[in-house]
Amino acid sequence: MLKDPMKRLWPVFYHETSLFVGFTGGWKSFVAANKLEAGDLCVLLMDLDEDELVYDVEITRK
Repeated sequence: MLKDPMKRLWPVFYHETSLFVGFTGGWKSFVAANKLEAGDLCVLLMDLDEDELVYDVEITRK
């Protein structure tokens, strides 16, 4: 689960294979809603106060 700077929660799936590591299902919606562009920087910080695994996402625009 990702939490954007507006505190909205976004369910995403983490996918890992020998050829790919990244987010799938839900990532495109997160990108579109937060108007991310190539060159923007996202820092994921694990939120230990949540009951489930949630990453607070800090976005720095290019």
